[in-house]
Amino acid sequence: MKWIERNIFCDEYYIQTIYTRGTAGGHIEIGETALEAAKRELYEETGAIKFDICPLFDYSVHTPMDFSNGQVYLAEIAELSSIPDSEMSEVDLFDTYPEELTYPQILPVLFEKVKECYCVEKPAKENNL
Repeated sequence: MKWIERNIFCDEYYIQTIYTRGTAGGHIEIGETALEAAKRELYEETGAIKFDICPLFDYSVHTPMDFSNGQVYLAEIAELSSIPDSEMSEVDLFDTYPEELTYPQILPVLFEKVKECYCVEKPAKENNL
């Protein structure tokens, strides 16, 4: 997510006192579309109330023991409010991504792909302003 040309990361608590930083995201609830879930998660985890958002690409992660997939969105945030009660403790702004990533083997790969897609495709945005 972008806020005034900086990257937003959510602080997540992990194993009680250790925290990591990750991007807003989560699961699709019953009756939601992927885009509706992305908008909800963006608000719940960052406090974003005015933003443009667009889907960029689908991804999947395979390990010997697990498989997961999802969709990456890009949001350009115009206004933030307080973070609603959630598992996120705060939101921080970075010029790049922080060292304490929740998924350090996955997020840097996704960030590189976002740069490629955003520079080449310039997808249509859905306005939430």
